[in-house]
Amino acid sequence: MDNLLTNGLQKEEKATDELQTPKMLTNGLQILPNNERQVRPLASLEPEVQREAWQKAVEVAGGKVPSGRIVKDVVQRILERTRVPNTYQLGEVCQILAKDNPELRGKGGCWGIVNHVGEVSCTVTMWDGEYTVRIDHLKPLNYLESECQQMQVICDGASAQRS
Repeated sequence: MDNLLTNGLQKEEKATDELQTPKMLTNGLQILPNNERQVRPLASLEPEVQREAWQKAVEVAGGKVPSGRIVKDVVQRILERTRVPNTYQLGEVCQILAKDNPELRGKGGCWGIVNHVGEVSCTVTMWDGEYTVRIDHLKPLNYLESECQQMQVICDGASAQRS
């Protein structure tokens, strides 16, 4: 919220006379968030991009205060256009970061082995099955190739025990 207020999105306090509406600053926007849910998605962006995202969300909302869902969708589109390439490799061992993904609840901090690499996600094999996980929900463990092979043996053994 502070970044939006300090970047020209607030109303100017003074009007030239009592009948005029407050003047707008720099970009002509006077619409500001009115609850925390609307600004939470902006926290993942750099301050200067937060303003751009908020402006786009107001635009999508038809010039009104956007819902938290609209802001989240706009932020997701910005993140996708600036995303980094998927550098995970087949057989790599990585840690699951559950974050805001309900499908990964209870899996945070657990390890899995990458068995498919997509553009923005990987499929990982864990002790209880396979999961397709966005790369921002993975953390590389930087194991050596021989260590990754040992972990694959352990994973295969755990899968066999489950069957």
